[in-house]
Amino acid sequence: MFGFVPEMIAKSGRLARRMLRERGGAAALTFALTLIPSLAGIGAAVDYSNALRIRAKLQGAVDSAALAAVTQVDGSTIDYDALVNAINQAFTQCSQQYNMNTDIMSWWTCVINSYQSILSSNSASDISARQVKAVFGAPTGASTPTVSTNVDSNGVVTVYASTVQQTNVMKFFGQNAVTLGAGAQAMRGSGKVEVALVLDTTGSMAGTKLDGMKNAANSLVSTLFAIPGSSSRVKMSVVPFAQYVNIGTSSKGASWLSGSEDLTVPVAAHCDTSYPNATYSNPYTVNQTCYNDGSPYNCSYTAYANVNYGAAVTTCYPASSYTSQWYGCVGSRNYPLDLSSGVNAASPVPAFRDTWCSASLTRLTNSTYTLSNAISSLSASGETYIPAGLLWGWRTLSSSAPFADGAAQTSTLQKSLILMTDGANTLSPNYPYHYGSDVATSNTLTAQTCANIKADNVRVYTVAFSVTDTTIKNILRSCATTTDNFYDATNVADLTAAFTRIGQEITAVRLSK
Repeated sequence: MFGFVPEMIAKSGRLARRMLRERGGAAALTFALTLIPSLAGIGAAVDYSNALRIRAKLQGAVDSAALAAVTQVDGSTIDYDALVNAINQAFTQCSQQYNMNTDIMSWWTCVINSYQSILSSNSASDISARQVKAVFGAPTGASTPTVSTNVDSNGVVTVYASTVQQTNVMKFFGQNAVTLGAGAQAMRGSGKVEVALVLDTTGSMAGTKLDGMKNAANSLVSTLFAIPGSSSRVKMSVVPFAQYVNIGTSSKGASWLSGSEDLTVPVAAHCDTSYPNATYSNPYTVNQTCYNDGSPYNCSYTAYANVNYGAAVTTCYPASSYTSQWYGCVGSRNYPLDLSSGVNAASPVPAFRDTWCSASLTRLTNSTYTLSNAISSLSASGETYIPAGLLWGWRTLSSSAPFADGAAQTSTLQKSLILMTDGANTLSPNYPYHYGSDVATSNTLTAQTCANIKADNVRVYTVAFSVTDTTIKNILRSCATTTDNFYDATNVADLTAAFTRIGQEITAVRLSK
């Protein structure tokens, strides 16, 4: 763009040499009159080039600030540790300045003013101002940017910043500085979203992986509900899964369930023999291989070479009964019904009484409190059967039974399902149960369920969390709506970043101007 500057300098040099060879006074006057405008033109070009560079840097800072403000303005990324430290510091400073025992009103006013100042620092104006200054930095000759921010009723954030740039050459011609400005707008999508978060809570997730997943999932909730009007625009469900899914007991007795009713089981009169006086000696250790979510590990138990059972004790019990209860655990209908979201009385879902399964799923809701509690209370146990998690995540989004919580599909509604798993299928269906070992069948069912979900106009995101099995990685990659919707997270930091990016894409944070 500025290639003419060297050319202008060269022409000025040639002109000067030609003028100096002239001997007449008129030629000298002509040279002087010509040189001054030439130097002014060179100076203008040099300062103009510098101004464009500074303005480009300012524009980048403003773009970043608008995105930061629209993402964080509702507190989705508050640093609570920093907030607590700031409040404690304010309390200490006010206590040093005023004696609360003798001047309680002044001390209290100081504390209130400090707290208000701290809390307001998460406003769109403060966030954008900090971001502009952080990204713009301190270019030579440029003043600290002046930043103005506006958030309209639709949640569109407009940021404008200006800086004064000192000139290098044109100051010799009377222009000491130029004012440079840049503006940007950022907004979130204007439609409604329904999101099913399907989370692997199998035994291999225990420990730091589960803790990291909880933090990442709660951060995702904050991102989704940070958009303006989220209470009427965003709904989310949480579906934990292991070998089974727990749908909760609120549907007990529904026509589309079989076996969910509590059942009174008679117990005949009987006698049991026990050996309460048994003694054990000469212990030894038995080493063996155990399995946790399909992964082998070394384990052991203690046996005894000598056991003296002692006298037997017989206890007899009269006839009685107990109540067999349903706690929300469900299995699978026979293939291919286990690939369909719809259920009815003619083909009910099998319910298992007195059977353990994951924590209860949370149906679609706009309550961040409910969602956060559901995520934070998750625990890890059991084996992996991914199709069950996918199927019930899909069902929470449906406008039909079993829950019918989802809205009917429209052009302004986006339904999304996010699947996170840390490993491959370890179990397969023995309908209605899942205790088989045909992993190839489970992988096929996983792929078929994904295809049916996407065919129902649900956008699918998949996250492989610390997964080394290439087969399941490829299945998850194909399961996602696009390859960009698949995330290979090797650690907790990657998982958090993946959930953040997914949340921003779902809520469509973008620069509008």
